[in-house]
Amino acid sequence: MDMGDEEKKLMNPIQYQANVVWHNLSDKDTIKIYKQTLVQIWKLFKETAILLLMLFLFLIVCVIWVWNIGFRTGWAFRQWMELENPEPKELLDAIIKLLINSFTIVFNWMKDLVEKKLGVELPASDLKLLNSDFSRATTVSKK
Repeated sequence: MDMGDEEKKLMNPIQYQANVVWHNLSDKDTIKIYKQTLVQIWKLFKETAILLLMLFLFLIVCVIWVWNIGFRTGWAFRQWMELENPEPKELLDAIIKLLINSFTIVFNWMKDLVEKKLGVELPASDLKLLNSDFSRATTVSKK
């Protein structure tokens, strides 16, 4: 008497299920699919790691760049303060010009970067560096 699949399943369900799982795992198509999946996961892992590294390096460059702008601006401001001994109104005007010039430098740099890297033509900007008394201080100290 030959037992069918239903009778085998009823008699020993654990062994039947183990045979079904083993058959599915040992199938050539299953192994091929697992290999493709592992290859894709590895590619995604590498690309994600590269992206995270690039973002980390970009963050470091931004921090150094902002630090450099602050350092140069502070140095020029200190030179000007030591040489000129300005009045409070002149000091306030100089600080405002300093902030505007810092943002102008950043804006112009970002505009140029977008135009070069993305090929987008942005409208012309009226942002220009303001004449600052700091430039006189730095040229005097260099002589």
